[in-house]
Amino acid sequence: MDLSPRDGWVRLLHSWSEELLSATDRVQHLIGNNHQLTKGSYKEALLRSLLRRVLPDRFRVSTGFIYRWGDQPSRQLDVIIWDAHNHSALLEEGELAILSDESVAAVIEVKSVLNRLELRDAISLLSPPRWVNWRYTSASSRTGLLQQVPNVPFRAVFAFTGEFGKPGIARGVFEELGDFYRTQFGADAQMAMEERGGQLDWANMIDAICVADGPSIEQTHLHLDIEQGPSIATPAFAAYGRHASDANVSVGRFCMFLLRNLTGWFKAEATRMTLDDGSNLETPGVCSFGRPETTSPRMSLFGTEVPASSVWYPQPPLWNFPLRRK
Repeated sequence: MDLSPRDGWVRLLHSWSEELLSATDRVQHLIGNNHQLTKGSYKEALLRSLLRRVLPDRFRVSTGFIYRWGDQPSRQLDVIIWDAHNHSALLEEGELAILSDESVAAVIEVKSVLNRLELRDAISLLSPPRWVNWRYTSASSRTGLLQQVPNVPFRAVFAFTGEFGKPGIARGVFEELGDFYRTQFGADAQMAMEERGGQLDWANMIDAICVADGPSIEQTHLHLDIEQGPSIATPAFAAYGRHASDANVSVGRFCMFLLRNLTGWFKAEATRMTLDDGSNLETPGVCSFGRPETTSPRMSLFGTEVPASSVWYPQPPLWNFPLRRK
């Protein structure tokens, strides 16, 4: 069968998922359920190897620590992507690197199996207080946030499979995100989570959660129409499942999303096709932390209308907002 360029591109993205998953099966075949630590290290190395092939040469992919002047270093991070053209490592031996904050472009925590406990641990590690952007005076925070505008790297969780039971992966992840940000920001949630950062992203939320054999969950803007006014862009996550062709492209989506954030490669055709076309939303497909006061506003993701039934809200929502201009 002849393949169009678009079909070929989907096949390429699908092959990245298949490559990672089949490679993890090899070690499973040989050592079974023994030596979980070794198996975890092997999976981290597989992901780092793939990212080295995907990313431009200016980025180095390591494991290691972020060194903090006058403070304790970070916990060991599974994947650190850093700008080797403009910065040097403080120490680099093989895959291990110790890096300063300003050199780090992305941090990825890798999990063999993603469940609620593992997700909570990863989000906590990726969301230290020193990475919270708070542009306002400390007195304006009801929860004690300090005024600071740090340079925050791309932050993601990558898992090879997921176990969330009956709610499903998307719903389980959305529930954990809602609980985490409610605890982290409390009464400051709307101001903190609507803080802009990067090219299109919200600075105080992690950027992506990818499950190699499941959905790719990405930070996004949910647009809601306001009566007698422009639309509102509110912080949200979108969970994308298999491609319309039934191909698993989660790893491909994750790589394109990472490229978009690190390089600004958003208008390139390959990135547009990956991020905007062909992948189906899960059920639920969108997590919105703020809830509109009306029950049925028109909602869209990048110009594509999203049915209200596809949008999930924490209960209670982290904030409410009107859809009528006052």
